Amino acid sequence: MKSKCMLFLILLPLIHVLLSGSISKVAFGSDASGSVSGDISCTNGSASFQSNLSFSAFMSAAPVYGNWEITSDNGSSSRTLYTAGYFNGGNLGDQVFDLEGTETSDDLCATQIPSAITLSGVCGPTGTLQINSNNGWTGEFRGNIECTG
Repeated sequence: MKSKCMLFLILLPLIHVLLSGSISKVAFGSDASGSVSGDISCTNGSASFQSNLSFSAFMSAAPVYGNWEITSDNGSSSRTLYTAGYFNGGNLGDQVFDLEGTETSDDLCATQIPSAITLSGVCGPTGTLQINSNNGWTGEFRGNIECTG
């Protein structure tokens, strides 16, 4: 009887992990991605652009990593304007995400790079997303954002 109790106590944490789905979270990690539309407002309202933002962020046993890009045809330009960068920190969840990264190129607002950015939002078919640069430009977007935590 004593050995059965010991065996049960040893197996109890394993049963809990299996039932809670924690193994899949450890094995596959978390991610967030989306392709959304919205507006970028440059520093001090100097310019505003209707834009598209695409991003992918992943987290496994290491910090968050991934990349992002904002594009705009600006209607009057003969070429697509863009700003882009990568993620190097933050948190990913089933419903929300808060990401930190670096802007590595900027055609839209022509600000000094590199610059720190934050990107946060709510997941879902009509998800919302906000991006802010330490250079002062901001963006608000809406669209399909998929998250797994």
